[in-house]
Amino acid sequence: MLRRTLEVRCQPPANPLPAPRSNRKKKLRENAPSFEIRSPLFQLTRGVDVTELSGMGPYGALKLISEIGLDTHRWPTEKHFASGLTLAPQNEISGGKLLGSGTQPSGNRAAKTFRVAAMAIGRSDPALGAF
Repeated sequence: MLRRTLEVRCQPPANPLPAPRSNRKKKLRENAPSFEIRSPLFQLTRGVDVTELSGMGPYGALKLISEIGLDTHRWPTEKHFASGLTLAPQNEISGGKLLGSGTQPSGNRAAKTFRVAAMAIGRSDPALGAF
């Protein structure tokens, strides 16, 4: 069996990787990587710990970066980003009255990852979950 390793082509970040938010062991998902992924993600994002976002674990961050990438210049604003991922609600308004609201259906995997993270936040204890 031939083993290959990934080459690191970016400079290591100046600041160290912070401790994880939670120390408890979580059950690995079916497709989750069985190795430690936070350190390579931290180095890939040039010193930004994406797993510090509420509702976003290492596997979710890996999926998100693999779908969106690290270059966000293709979206001029955060509103364009949310609209492009079909995360922005489409309000039906008639006569100044809101008739209905919802997001458009989408097969976008990055949008699904954000929705799963939002559901996890809604079921958690932090203040953002109450919002």
